[in-house]
Amino acid sequence: MDTPAPLPPLDLRPVQFRTPLRSLEGAVAIETDDGTVTVLEVGPTKVRLTMQNSTDPVYILGGDLDQELGDFALLRLPKHPVRAFALPAGSMQHNHLPTIVLSTVLFAVVAVTAIPFLLLTPLPAQAQAFLATALIALAIVGPILRSRVRPAVRQAFRTAAGNYPLDRLLDSRPRAREAARSVDEIKERYGELLSDICYRIENPALFDPVVPATNALTTALIRWESRRPDLEAAEIGTLAAEVRVAFETAQANAEAVGMTHIPSASRPPAERALKAARLARSTRSPAEREAALRQVSGILADLALYYLPNPTEATLMVEGRRILALPGRIETTGEES
Repeated sequence: MDTPAPLPPLDLRPVQFRTPLRSLEGAVAIETDDGTVTVLEVGPTKVRLTMQNSTDPVYILGGDLDQELGDFALLRLPKHPVRAFALPAGSMQHNHLPTIVLSTVLFAVVAVTAIPFLLLTPLPAQAQAFLATALIALAIVGPILRSRVRPAVRQAFRTAAGNYPLDRLLDSRPRAREAARSVDEIKERYGELLSDICYRIENPALFDPVVPATNALTTALIRWESRRPDLEAAEIGTLAAEVRVAFETAQANAEAVGMTHIPSASRPPAERALKAARLARSTRSPAEREAALRQVSGILADLALYYLPNPTEATLMVEGRRILALPGRIETTGEES
C-alpha cells in the first residue's frame, strides 16, 4: 500500500498582533508559548476559535471587532500568544463529527435489532420498556460521550492542497528553526573568538565595528534579531544565510589583515602582549602565568584600543571564561568595554 505524499507547508504570512480583528482576512493561526495552535475566524457578528486541544470550537458573539488581535488573544486564550500567521484560503473541519454519526448509527442498529429479542423475553412489560429506552439512549449518548473524552480524529484546516491537522499547520517552522540554529552556531563561534585573547590581538579587525566587513556583520545580526519574528520561513532562511556570509567575510578579512589593523606605532607593544598572552595561557607555573598576565594587562592598558581586550577581560580570557560584552560597546558605568 502506497504511503500518502506529505502535504506541502502552508503559505504562512505573519500577522502583527496590533491588527484590528475586523481587518483580518480569512483564518489566522495563533501559536501560544506552550507550542499549541488556535485558529481564529472572524465573522460579521462573531469570532470562532478552534483550539488544538479542544473538541469543539468556541464562539465569541457580539465582540468588539475594533479590538487588536493581541489583546483579544491575551483575553481569550489559556496561554500567552507569541506569534500569528494568516492562513491561505480554507476552512476548519471538525472531523470528529462523522465518527459520531457513524457510531450513533451503529449503536442504533444494534439497539433496534436487540429490541425485538427483548420483547420476546419473559420480563414484565414495564421492564421491557425501560430496557428498550435505555438501549436507545445509550445508542445516542454513548458515542457523544466517547468523542468528548477522546476525539477520534484531530480537527483540521481544509485547503485545496489537503487537510492540515492543527498541530501541523505551522510545519514550515522546522525550516525557521534550522535557520535559527545556523545563526546560533555563528554567534557561538563569534563568542569563542571574542573570548580568545590571542585571536583578539592577532585579528582585531573582526572586533572593530568601523571596519566595513565587520559593520556588515553587525548590521546583519541586528536585522536578524529585529526582523525574524515578522518573516516567513523562506525569508528567515535568506536572512540567516546573509548572517553566515557576513560572518565568513568579516572573519576572512580580519585574518587577512591580521595585526596590521593596529596602528604601526602600537604594533610592537601589541606583539609583546600577544607573546605574553600565549605564555600566560600555556604555562603550568602559577607564578609565570601571573607575571605574564601582568605584562599583558599593562600593555593593553597603555594601548587603550577599544577593539582589543582591556585588562579585566584579559584576566577572564586567560582563566578560560567567556566575554559577554561586545568590544566597542558602552557599559552601564559609561566606560568602554
